[in-house]
Amino acid sequence: MKLDKVDRAYLETCGFSEKDFPQIEAAGRRTKYSLSSAANGWTYQKITAKDAEKVLGRRLFVSGLSRSAFHWSAVRMADNGDKVFFDSSSMFRK
Repeated sequence: MKLDKVDRAYLETCGFSEKDFPQIEAAGRRTKYSLSSAANGWTYQKITAKDAEKVLGRRLFVSGLSRSAFHWSAVRMADNGDKVFFDSSSMFRK
């Protein structure tokens, strides 16, 4: 995944720096995503990055991805209550 100028500017307001962007972009290629929603009985189902971005919107998606890039995992909640789980643990395995 490639971060655009808007993504980078947003991440800088969150405290990330230019040196953090390569790790976040790498996480975009390796992260697994799951969705929990009322429609699926609140169980987690695997989804794609594109689907995760549709559920959350770009800003929340980038926020979750950047968190998981440095902390193994993250969860973000959409306005409608749906939750997307970000699993970047494969980046930390030896």
